[in-house]
Amino acid sequence: MASNEHSANGNSHGAPLPPATPEELNEDLIHEARRVGPRMRTLLIIFGSLFTLAFVGAGMRLASGTDDHTVWRYYAVCYFFVFSLTAGIPLAAIGLRMARAQWRKPTSRLAEMFLILGPMHVIFFIPLLAGAPPITGTEPPHNTMWMDWQLGPWLPDIIMVSTLAITGLGLLYASALPDLAAVRDHAADGTTKSWARRVARGWSGTDRQWRMHKSALGILGAFYVAMYAMTHFSFSTDFAISMVPGWKDPIFPAFHAVSGLQMGLGLFIVSMFLLRKVHGLGRYFELEQFWGFSRLLLVLTLFWFYFWWSAFILFWYGRLPHEQSIIALLIFGDPAESALLARPQFLMFAGAIGLSFIIPFLVIMWNPVRRSIVGPTIVGLVIISGGLFDRLRIYSNTWSVEQVGGHALEEVPAFAVPDIWDAAFFVGLLSGVPFLILLASRVIPIVSLWETREALMMRVVRPFGIGNAHVVGKPD
Repeated sequence: MASNEHSANGNSHGAPLPPATPEELNEDLIHEARRVGPRMRTLLIIFGSLFTLAFVGAGMRLASGTDDHTVWRYYAVCYFFVFSLTAGIPLAAIGLRMARAQWRKPTSRLAEMFLILGPMHVIFFIPLLAGAPPITGTEPPHNTMWMDWQLGPWLPDIIMVSTLAITGLGLLYASALPDLAAVRDHAADGTTKSWARRVARGWSGTDRQWRMHKSALGILGAFYVAMYAMTHFSFSTDFAISMVPGWKDPIFPAFHAVSGLQMGLGLFIVSMFLLRKVHGLGRYFELEQFWGFSRLLLVLTLFWFYFWWSAFILFWYGRLPHEQSIIALLIFGDPAESALLARPQFLMFAGAIGLSFIIPFLVIMWNPVRRSIVGPTIVGLVIISGGLFDRLRIYSNTWSVEQVGGHALEEVPAFAVPDIWDAAFFVGLLSGVPFLILLASRVIPIVSLWETREALMMRVVRPFGIGNAHVVGKPD
């Protein structure tokens, strides 16, 4: 396709390209997107096959029993890493839509496509509840925010993650409804027109429908943000803080949520880069979008350190015995090991703070790096790696503590190597992310037609220097 070949890489200076015409939008985002070529078919087969490993790994972990929660340590690492990595990405669309940022419009649908992962989060959360230690019948008692309520934490947590998933799917459908109607009106084959007519539900684009559409996006988006914060709070307290005797930390849930937003934005930038280079969507993911999100990435990187430091400084200066044991568990490792670099806990922490804060901050603080396409993408990859180290240090260590009750951690547990089923679950769960999104992109355009058209109506392209400049008008 000529237009895609021209726009896939833009130009070497990152200057904005001429905007697409309505005909090119239909060709790029409806007709071309629905063609399942050999490359797309191969990717779906590969990722779909690997995705089955997640079910195999979860099934074998269940078969090993649920009496000893320590064998579930790497299942928890994998689950909370993927959840943190993907659940916060839709906020890039929700928050910037509320802020009326015009530059984000071509990218909002990509962020919302990660909402399709909600059911996957629910399905693989159920085995984790089975492997978690009970909060009643233990001696000493298991300290949780649910006290001795027998339905906690499984009932409130499953309600939260399910509500988050349902809200996300509703938000995705509400956002995609005008585009589904466009597929109904412009698709080439009769089968596509038939199913699109059913799911579009009579959308004709009247003023009343657009007003209701805008209200639905606002209400569902605000509710998703609230559920995102509540779910992170519940997960971090029930499956991290309560697993360690003597760990009392009101700041950790906020750190858990912010670090998830940071690594999610890193993945989002990498996804934009891949779609630009591989899928020929450079006309929609331009320098303006990378530059805008890189500034948000810098802010979240600073927030990462702020929330971590705010929690760490209390333990560091408190110096109570149970606080020193928490520092040893999550940061410095067992003091009985004289060599600091021989402590697995310290190596995990070094990887987390180095790849989540130090390296990203020292790189993305420079404006030439932020004002580029490759720079934020590389920083995004680094932050994803840092997020993996961070979730590894949190959940592999907390779930290794055998005695979850009591008032103080008596000793730092030894490091355990993951087995083959842990590796299978990790590979499978990660593969499920691109598989489900690519599968959904066969139905829902991965770039929003209605928001892109709305943006085109509000901008004029003028020659400027070596390329073109977009002059944008803002009605509100």
